[in-house]
Amino acid sequence: LSAGLIFFPVTIKNINKYQPWEINSLWNLIKEKYSEEIAGYKYCLLDYRTTDLQPGDIQVGLPHWHTDCTLDMNHQTRPEIHFMWQDGPPGSETRFLNIKAQGLIGLNSVSQAQYEEMFKTNGIVAKPRHLIKYNRFTIHKPNPATEAGKRTFIRITFTDLVKPLE
Repeated sequence: LSAGLIFFPVTIKNINKYQPWEINSLWNLIKEKYSEEIAGYKYCLLDYRTTDLQPGDIQVGLPHWHTDCTLDMNHQTRPEIHFMWQDGPPGSETRFLNIKAQGLIGLNSVSQAQYEEMFKTNGIVAKPRHLIKYNRFTIHKPNPATEAGKRTFIRITFTDLVKPLE
């Protein structure tokens, strides 16, 4: 089963300065390439982070294999569409399983060790400076940095389920 992952390179001018207005480059690309897919969603969420990492550090709060936005794969809302862009020190790339979580009995029915085994044959490491499109059914996890450096993470989510913070 394919998780519907799409990767393509994106260069953002002056990204090393880590300025929030460079998100506009991603936003414009998403609107241009995916306008029909994102049309009609109630909410658009932005997650933007820069972090200084040391070897062994991860940037995000969920260090294990997980999906984004909902634990209920069969929720009646239209599945979210996520677009992620990252850059950082070696090893800090996000890892994806190229299987659908929907095909599993439940995320917690599979141990973290079993996910690691699945990754050996069905895993994809996100390339830095590529836009990654994925959805509610895509299982992924952050990877610890192997070298020190600054990591930038941008995720834009289109959803009918998760309301933005007010």
